[in-house]
Amino acid sequence: MRTRLTLALLVASFGCGFSADAYREFVANFGRLKTLSARFEQEVETPFGTETASGLVWIRRPALIKWEYRQPERKIFLLDGNRYKMYLPEENQFIIQRLDPEEIDGSPLPFILGQRRQLEETYSVTPVDSGEGRSRFLLTARKAGPVFSRIILTLSGTPPWMEELILFEEGGTPHRYRFSEFTPEPRLPDAAFRLEIPKGAEVIEER
Repeated sequence: MRTRLTLALLVASFGCGFSADAYREFVANFGRLKTLSARFEQEVETPFGTETASGLVWIRRPALIKWEYRQPERKIFLLDGNRYKMYLPEENQFIIQRLDPEEIDGSPLPFILGQRRQLEETYSVTPVDSGEGRSRFLLTARKAGPVFSRIILTLSGTPPWMEELILFEEGGTPHRYRFSEFTPEPRLPDAAFRLEIPKGAEVIEER
C-alpha cells in the first residue's frame, strides 16, 4: 500500500544561494526533533479523478508515525518500526501488515525516522526554483526500485519549513500533501500511538 509511505525529507549539499541555505536550515532543524505534529491536506490523482482528504499526523522517533484522517472519512494508520496497522471505522476493518525492509529502504520513510544517510544514498537533490518566500527542490531516485521515483519538496517561512510535498510513483501518479500548524517537540506519550483492535472488527493480516 504505497500511500502509507508519505512523508519524505532528504539531505544534500550543493552551491550557495537562498534555496541551498533554506534547505540546509530546514534539514538541520528537522533533524534535531524527537517529536512532531502537523495538519495535512492530501490529493491523489486516480483514473476516476482527484481524491482529497485531510487530518493530523504525529511522529515520534525513532520508530513511530501515526496518520489520522478526519475528512472525508475517518481512518487511522500507525507505523511502529516495520509493523503497520490500519483501522477503517466505516468498513469496521483492522488491517495488520509487516513491511519488507526493501519497501522501507526504497522510500522516504527512513529520513522521517532519523536515518539521514540511508536516504542520501537513495535520492539526489536539485534546487528547482525560489521566490516569494518559497524554495522548491526536486528529489530523484538514483536508480530504479524506490516506491517514489520523484519527490518535489516546497519550503516556506522563517525558519523554513515544509509547506508542500508531492510524491510521484514510478508510473507517474502524484500524491500531494500540504502541511500546516506544525508543532515541534509536542508531548506524545505511548498512549498516543496505541491502536487496539475494536470489538467486533474484521481483522485482516497481510503477509
